[in-house]
Amino acid sequence: MFFSPSKVRAARELQIRREQAKEQQKEYKELRTLGNAALKGQKEQEAQKKRDKRAAAAAARRTAEALKKAVRAKELEAKKAQKQLQIESQTSNRGPRKRPDIQSVPPEAVVVDEPVVEEVPEQPKTRRGRIIRTPAHLLA
Repeated sequence: MFFSPSKVRAARELQIRREQAKEQQKEYKELRTLGNAALKGQKEQEAQKKRDKRAAAAAARRTAEALKKAVRAKELEAKKAQKQLQIESQTSNRGPRKRPDIQSVPPEAVVVDEPVVEEVPEQPKTRRGRIIRTPAHLLA
């Protein structure tokens, strides 16, 4: 069997181009995987930085809250102490308690029979002392 030299040369060039294309494809895939790995590592570092920042902010917030709570507790304690001192000073200024005077029992009143006078009934009042008036339509 005999092949023409130009066809052999063309077949070899085609084979070489195919091998080069395969190599380029392989290199491209490797570069892409390396790039993806670098991106993944960078994203992971950024995520870790974010987590660290959040944790630091939360710790600072907890510290500030604890400090505020301690300040409030001290203020409350000082206020209670001030109130206690005020109460003690008031009681010391008053002096000892005095016994209330014992009232003597009044003598019994003598009842005299007098004619019964019809009194006007006292109008009912509220707790505040206002008179409760009955509506006009109920009087008739």
